Amino acid sequence: MDLTAADLVKNYVLSVVPETLFDTTYKHWRSMVDNIGDDQLSRYLRASWNSKYEFARQADLYREVSKRVVATPGNSKTKTGASSFVKSLDDESIDWEDLRNPDGTNWMAPYPDLREDLNDLRLLDARLVYVPLLALRAAHRTEPKEFAKAVRLFRDFYVRHTIVAGRAANEVEEDYSKWAGKIRGKTMSLSQLQANLHALSPDDKTFKLRPTDKASTNGASSAGAGQ
Repeated sequence: MDLTAADLVKNYVLSVVPETLFDTTYKHWRSMVDNIGDDQLSRYLRASWNSKYEFARQADLYREVSKRVVATPGNSKTKTGASSFVKSLDDESIDWEDLRNPDGTNWMAPYPDLREDLNDLRLLDARLVYVPLLALRAAHRTEPKEFAKAVRLFRDFYVRHTIVAGRAANEVEEDYSKWAGKIRGKTMSLSQLQANLHALSPDDKTFKLRPTDKASTNGASSAGAGQ
């Protein structure tokens, strides 16, 4: 069987991490896998990477990790230590699990609308949305109400942009990655995020003209128009 992106990343980081940190790093990797499961690993690794670093497609993830993650970063601002990289993955793996399985969380109990919105995103299979959501969770960890507002913005945008207007979800994935970096760097507020989503959202005329309506107008099948 071909190695997955997760296999390649794991083999790489464990090969470059200093020997004195190997056991600790391996424990963090195992903890991350225990938190999210093997089936989510490659998806989580890419979402986490795009939420923190430069945008990378799945096929390019290993190459980008091997370029940036090193044994010890020294004073470089463009390098990341292998041990700290894996620890960060482990730390936020709990957030990934909370975002994908909100019914099992205690901290969301006072926010039933947040749970409902996250369950909607999972039901809609809005995979790319988790890139900015990981960043928002990290930035608003002590502000659950603000986090809930942001989740609602992305839920509504996904429905409007992808479900109703029929636009490809990956049209905005590079934007998601850029926004995530700014959110983590505290250089993008929720109002700015809302403005960016509004700018990319279909206008009211496009929104009202559903893909099936476009198909009738163009004489094409509704199935073809919705692809």
